[in-house]
Amino acid sequence: MATGEAEGYPSAGAAADAGPRAARRGGVGRRGRSAAALAVALAVLPGVAAGAPSPRSVAPAAAAAGSAAAVPAAAADDCDPRISLNPDGPIEGPDVEEIVQRGTLVAGVDQNSYLFGYRQASDGQLVGFDIDIVKAIAEELLGDEDAVEYRTVSTARRFEALRNNEVDLMVRTVTSTCEREEIEGVDFSTPYFTSGQQLLVPKGSGFTSIADLAGRPVCTAEGSTGEAELADPAHRVEVVTTGEQLDCLVRLQRGLVDATLSDSALQAGQAAQDPQMEAVGPLLTEELYGVVVDRDDQALLRVVNGVLERWFASDSTEPGESWRASYDFWLAEHMGPAEPPPAPLWHD
Repeated sequence: MATGEAEGYPSAGAAADAGPRAARRGGVGRRGRSAAALAVALAVLPGVAAGAPSPRSVAPAAAAAGSAAAVPAAAADDCDPRISLNPDGPIEGPDVEEIVQRGTLVAGVDQNSYLFGYRQASDGQLVGFDIDIVKAIAEELLGDEDAVEYRTVSTARRFEALRNNEVDLMVRTVTSTCEREEIEGVDFSTPYFTSGQQLLVPKGSGFTSIADLAGRPVCTAEGSTGEAELADPAHRVEVVTTGEQLDCLVRLQRGLVDATLSDSALQAGQAAQDPQMEAVGPLLTEELYGVVVDRDDQALLRVVNGVLERWFASDSTEPGESWRASYDFWLAEHMGPAEPPPAPLWHD
């Protein structure tokens, strides 16, 4: 598409009819700054079996700030979502070669998460913290941060879109969990953001914790970690689900539910959109956001992890060129000061 943005999102049926990814999205495009290094023989990565579980072992004590740590492989039961594939390895593979030949990165994103992925009212362009990450990956792969086709994906379809090869990767405030890796057949990058489930309520409601909402309707997005948290019978709430978290905000504004539950980062954005709402109570969970790729796309995962590692370490003050600059530009006003993620933990 001329603008690099998809106007809509293909239906599951359309994706199924379209055939294999290479046939659907093939074609030779421009090659950028990193393309020559990436577009080499279609190598199979050593030590990675297609469809095999990723060896996210329990990590040793956290590495010192500014230095990444390598960890040994361990049993799948000892999975640690902080650990991802070491970028210092082969970055040649059919997944990366296809993107370079196509000349466009196809990224699954949100368009309704204020501050992370949303459309500017002034020009309709997708912007936000997650979009900065997509642009950094496109710059690395293709030498052009705008060589991106954005496809907006609902919360419930994030993993289906990857399985159907409708997108190359997903950058959409997705919480990294070992269960999702095993069940959905995906891999996560090193974490790029820490959040946690928190309530959003109308100001003056008197609700300050989930205990105050026993027997009352609380809304969360279908397929989210918020839905999994509310399923805990100890909370004793009436669970209401919608396709998107923004729909929960609308229900809250209309008085159809008494609260919503979502990641604290997203709740901060919704409170900024509607000053009559406020995030309350302690975080019910600790959650790590990661970029998501299909399990078979190990070369792409290495590239993504390399981009994030450099993004964390960069001292650039230009939004989009470092974690700190993007956080300060998009999030600091609404979430307060924060530090970049801890040094990554890698497996080979």
